[in-house]
Amino acid sequence: MPPCLAVNISEGGRCRLSIALTLFNWICVSISLALLGFGGWIQFVIQNKLYLIEQYKGDVIPYFFLGVGGLMFLINIIGGKVCLNCSRLETREAAKKFLLPMNIVSVFALLGVLAAGLLCFGGVLKLEDSFDDGIRNAMKNYKDGGEIKKEMDELQLAYKCCGADGYTDWFKVSWINENYLNVNEQSVRQKMSNGIYINDDVPFSCCNPESERPCIHHHVHDNSKHFKYNYQTGNTLHGTGCTEALMTFFADMILMNVGFTTIGAFGVQLILLILTRYLQTSIDGAYEKDPEDPTATTIGYLFNCPCGGAKEDGDSETKEELLKGTSTNPSVSPSKVKSGSRRSSKRSLRSAKSANSGYMQVGANGGIVSEEHIYANIDDIPEQPAYEQPAYEQPAYEQPVYDQQAYQQPYEEYPAY
Repeated sequence: MPPCLAVNISEGGRCRLSIALTLFNWICVSISLALLGFGGWIQFVIQNKLYLIEQYKGDVIPYFFLGVGGLMFLINIIGGKVCLNCSRLETREAAKKFLLPMNIVSVFALLGVLAAGLLCFGGVLKLEDSFDDGIRNAMKNYKDGGEIKKEMDELQLAYKCCGADGYTDWFKVSWINENYLNVNEQSVRQKMSNGIYINDDVPFSCCNPESERPCIHHHVHDNSKHFKYNYQTGNTLHGTGCTEALMTFFADMILMNVGFTTIGAFGVQLILLILTRYLQTSIDGAYEKDPEDPTATTIGYLFNCPCGGAKEDGDSETKEELLKGTSTNPSVSPSKVKSGSRRSSKRSLRSAKSANSGYMQVGANGGIVSEEHIYANIDDIPEQPAYEQPAYEQPAYEQPVYDQQAYQQPYEEYPAY
């Protein structure tokens, strides 16, 4: 199969490409370290809020980044050394054997980088529901005190939020412990339902410190309980829900930014892989052409085209037809076959078929069998005189002389009417 997207690369071009790839690999080492850093950072920030994430495998993305980043780090370190050795002819033969395995491993690592970026975008969709469920469960367990109460208060203070979707979510939850309620008071008993105290109260951590008046977090919607107060215009609580606040931080600032950065790293690594493939195929072609002096200009390509394409040698088609037992004329000059012109070669074959004065067939050892000799290849056929077609002489055509007097039309007289 012929190569696709082939480019001629000289010896000087291979040296310059090797040096450029060496620098490119060192740059990609820093990108690999960035992927490792992303994995550790995501693991740290998600671990701190893991108690708020319900049914979300928060370790998948960090560990994926750590694995892919570590693999790319090793590939770029080794690739930089291999490409540096390929820039010098004396060390190229030993280094070129690592180019193809390195390219194969890079393909799988590249797919891992792409998957890591897509995981970040996919994680955004799942994270919102997980945060919402986790925050609502934490609100239900708030009255039990302990670590949950502390973390929920710290969350609302740090992210300047209140409740899951807003501060009114606390109105639907019994978040005050019964030990701190005076059930003998009439106002408290009125708010009790099946032993559960529900009121328009919120924890102190919902208070907005930027409010000018002291925070009102009990009887929030009862204007009559407070002096010169209107909850619709003078609310002293954070209006943003904690689900939205966390999504702004984790999704927009972390996962989305890391995802776009990872896709950019994927593009850089893809360019590195393509250039390394060109270098590898060009070096292999030079060693196949002349192992003793692999400095010839050869083609570099990405892959072989299954659809077919142009052949590198113009006389290969003629050789294949001759080896298949095509009838030929011994008088055809081999110089036409060796000229590299497909058109002249095909004309030679057609003229040979028309003459039909001799035959060439494939011998048992793959040589060319003629009527008298066996030749190892077409180039060994001796040059023979060109076939000359005899001239055909046609007698001149003589036009007969027309005698007008010899032929006379008889004249008949007709009677008058």
